[in-house]
Amino acid sequence: MARMWFERPLSLSSLGVRRGSVLRVAAAWIAAGLSLLGASSTAHGYYLAGNPIHLDAARPAVMAGSLRGQRVPVRVHGVVGTSADELVSALREAERAYEVIVDRLHFAPPLFDANRGGGPELDLYLVDDVSLVRVDADGLDYAEPWDCSPAVIRVRRGLSPAARRRAVTEGVAHASLLASDARPGRAYRVAFASSIAARALGEGEDEEALGRDAARIDAGLFSSTDDDTSRGASVFFDLLASRYDTPSLPLLRGLAAMGVARTPGGAARFEDEPDPYDALRRLLRSEPGGFDGFLLDYYTARALTGTPGDRFDTVGFRAVGKLAPDPLRTLRARDLPQWVRSERPLAQTGAAYVVIDTQGLQEGTLSMWFHGAPWRHWAVTAVRLDAVDRDRGRAPSPPVADGEWSTTMELNPADARVLVVVVDQGDHFADLDLATDRDGSFALNFALSNVVADRAPR
Repeated sequence: MARMWFERPLSLSSLGVRRGSVLRVAAAWIAAGLSLLGASSTAHGYYLAGNPIHLDAARPAVMAGSLRGQRVPVRVHGVVGTSADELVSALREAERAYEVIVDRLHFAPPLFDANRGGGPELDLYLVDDVSLVRVDADGLDYAEPWDCSPAVIRVRRGLSPAARRRAVTEGVAHASLLASDARPGRAYRVAFASSIAARALGEGEDEEALGRDAARIDAGLFSSTDDDTSRGASVFFDLLASRYDTPSLPLLRGLAAMGVARTPGGAARFEDEPDPYDALRRLLRSEPGGFDGFLLDYYTARALTGTPGDRFDTVGFRAVGKLAPDPLRTLRARDLPQWVRSERPLAQTGAAYVVIDTQGLQEGTLSMWFHGAPWRHWAVTAVRLDAVDRDRGRAPSPPVADGEWSTTMELNPADARVLVVVVDQGDHFADLDLATDRDGSFALNFALSNVVADRAPR
């Protein structure tokens, strides 16, 4: 399987991007994306690999006539009954979104569509059959040197001005991602576009989507088939950007084009390599723990979403809404020892949490043993948190390749709880295109020793 992109050293440090540094080299990212062109197989044994080639998108029935942008190549259509004011407002929002995402942030301009919507411009339809926004690839542009697609945007009509602005901006961002690389899965693109839109508008993430995503945290990253849920994984890109990017987003812009490839004509499915996880692994290979370490950090931060310990800079603390996932179990330190089993197997890149309430404990030694399916790769860590969920230290978390991990942790009066995070890294190196062949069951043992004294709970 040819992978030309592996021949060139590529990481944050090799691009002049150091942890804690604000120096980013956008041109190197683009060159890195172009270096990824190459061929690969679309089958791995008996697994189908690669997403299906995009067909021409079905376009909704709309009123005769449309509004065409004067500053940028966008065109707005509406179904019967759409008011002229809403059409004009949608056009203005589309023009503003295009100017910010393409002209100011320098993401790829959406591709022209061979006049399928009355002209070559990016077409946006105000319709009734979507909840917020839906973007579909409109075929595949075989004239380009790698796989990319024009797009069709559908936005629900009748939205509030703020909701319509957010929907239109996300739609333009999604169209830009398809112009960069048409091969990633839909859930990945939706989450990525939502993150770009939030930063382009200077707004927080969709809290309802975060809540829906939190309810299925064990199902794996970018695995939802529902756009409204997929949008909740946008905070993955927020954490990536907050650590390594600058306000002009050269890192996210480069990531959008980093995994490009060319699928031979006549194929039914896209080339499956490199996929977004391949690009992320290469990007983060010089970071502590590589991509697997970043994924563990992401799920640790995800457990604190919406609390005072929230680390996602575009979300911030909210007093309302259920943004953080529910733990698998919550235990009291006084009740240890305890045995916890996974209620259902984790999907690859899925996570589970166990919380140990240590309030009322003066001192003690917490011992933990992890037992996971040995044919899978795991990542496990334990984090001590204070009363407002601030990180007070964590246990070492080396990769778990043989299914066994254990550690001890000294507790003190300032600790309010211990958060244990389990991430299933899968058995195919977290490849988006490959299904795993066995489940991700696990169990945890907890015990407490060396208890010196108790005090009244805070």
